[in-house]
Amino acid sequence: MRGGYLGVDVFFVISGYLITRILLKDLSLGALPDFYFRRVRRLLPALYLVCASSLALGLYVLPPEALIKLARSAIAGIAFVSNIYFYLTTDYWSEAASLTPLIHLWSLSVEEQFYLFYPALLLLLAGRPKWFALAVPVLMIASLAAALRLPAASPEVFYLSVFRAWELLAGALVGLWHERRRDGLDLPRWTDILPPIGLVLIGLAFILGGNYTANLASVLGAMLVLGTARQQAWPTRVLAWPPAVFLGLISYPLYLWHQPVLAFAGSYFLSDLDLASRLSLVVLCIILAAATWFFVERPIRQGMSLGQTWRLSLPVSVALIVTSLCLMALHGVPQRYNSEQLKLLAASAQRGTTVLEGQNCKTSTVSKPCRIGDPAAPITWALLGDSHAETLSDSVSELLARNGLAGEVLTYPGCPFIVGIEPVYTNEACASFAKDVMETLLKDHIETVIIQDRTTAYIQGTRFDNGEGGVEPGKPFPVRPVGQKDLGEPTRIAEVEALFTGTITGLLDRGIRVIYIAPVPEVGWHVPRVAARLAARGSIPITTSRTRYFERHRGLFKVLDTLSGRPGLTVVYPDQTFCDPKNNRCRTASDGELLYTDTDHLSRKGGRFLVEAMGRQLTSLGLLSK
Repeated sequence: MRGGYLGVDVFFVISGYLITRILLKDLSLGALPDFYFRRVRRLLPALYLVCASSLALGLYVLPPEALIKLARSAIAGIAFVSNIYFYLTTDYWSEAASLTPLIHLWSLSVEEQFYLFYPALLLLLAGRPKWFALAVPVLMIASLAAALRLPAASPEVFYLSVFRAWELLAGALVGLWHERRRDGLDLPRWTDILPPIGLVLIGLAFILGGNYTANLASVLGAMLVLGTARQQAWPTRVLAWPPAVFLGLISYPLYLWHQPVLAFAGSYFLSDLDLASRLSLVVLCIILAAATWFFVERPIRQGMSLGQTWRLSLPVSVALIVTSLCLMALHGVPQRYNSEQLKLLAASAQRGTTVLEGQNCKTSTVSKPCRIGDPAAPITWALLGDSHAETLSDSVSELLARNGLAGEVLTYPGCPFIVGIEPVYTNEACASFAKDVMETLLKDHIETVIIQDRTTAYIQGTRFDNGEGGVEPGKPFPVRPVGQKDLGEPTRIAEVEALFTGTITGLLDRGIRVIYIAPVPEVGWHVPRVAARLAARGSIPITTSRTRYFERHRGLFKVLDTLSGRPGLTVVYPDQTFCDPKNNRCRTASDGELLYTDTDHLSRKGGRFLVEAMGRQLTSLGLLSK
């Protein structure tokens, strides 16, 4: 659910409600120190188990840098300052956060920081119940007002206790009100409508999410359910359903286990987890939580004295902190990997886009084309295509400069260089851009063009599936003849292939030499991300099936075969650079460097590999001298 994270907001309300009633009872009995004893006995054993398990699994799954971050977060979690640590280091909404095993402990830290100071307020105003009844709403409004001054997703509002206290105090307000009204038993019958409204508000907040309205709705909904549900009302009966009660019993260890399980699974498996996989992991979390409750939490809570709890907690806490410090001092234990794996873990794949005189050769206009090659030579070459051509611009520039030639970059991300086509689902101006490029080629007297794009993906209208678990994410992006809607797929594909053929022959008929680079082998997996995961567990770099590559581009290669006899056309086949006929695999890394930046775009290293191979082919044909 988009607003699923608001479960934390609901939890804060419940926590504030329960703790207020417990503290008021302890205070009346003069047993306030028992509150902290119970907190220690409830929180620490399960927390230590999860932190220790995470460190052990991290040593197996996580690369050095991630292991160091895990060790730091474990120390912060044990010290109940995780919210401050992650506020300083991690954007909660980033992909990196979803793969951080202990990031969820920020909310436990908020709760414990609140309960470090909240009992002091109770003690201070113990003999003045009216003052305490006034202080709770005043502090709640002050905290909420402070939060509303900042954007809802700002790190301060999300992580820091001062901006979260209003949610805990909202629950405290309901708890205080219940104490005064004897659990609400004297409420009028019309209030029975309020708990269902509260559940609806919470449900809508979970579905919609994303702003302060959802935050306020989730908190108000929780307040209504807690404050007005009668014993026999249907919301109470639903929440008292035995499976729901059981989840309540194991809720704390379930909270502790869920993020490490999901994060480590996300770090280990190569593909993004689908819904079925995530649900299976949730079941695993429930099993781990139930085992923790039965064998750790319940025995300690029921059978250990305060002295025994401290004698267990202190050495375990010290051991975990020392272990974490050792992992940090050992720089994440890089000795687990060989030199090539370490290179891959440290590799950063960059796009090979030329930047000249401050101009980035990533353009969607022909009015100011980016110049590449020898700055003193006249422009006689052009690089055409989509973002795949743009990523070759730096390497092509070096190749042209070495041969005393110059060119211009005329690329448009999301558009193949096929005259007369338009996207089916998007609004890129492919047709007008291709028309303008063709006019520019004639006006600028261009003699040779290099074309590179994902022609097959546009013609077939499909994302790539490598057949081994790697499926390129995102919606397909097919193209069609301009103005031709509601074509059947076979007709659309045939007509776009005909326009592709017409574009190549149109260039050749105008006396322009065409160097067409066939699509590069797609990977299906996000190469930098998956390469790091494989290296972290000691596996070899990613490769993909060469057979799958040929199957993917069978239709395009048939079209190219029909054009093979045309003078002036040179076809470059990237599989000859990236794929090994002996093992029938296509590589994604070389000498510890990544050849791709994502699922299909070449890195600067990969682009240089391809362009150098093209350069040798053109030199053998006499089109280049070097």
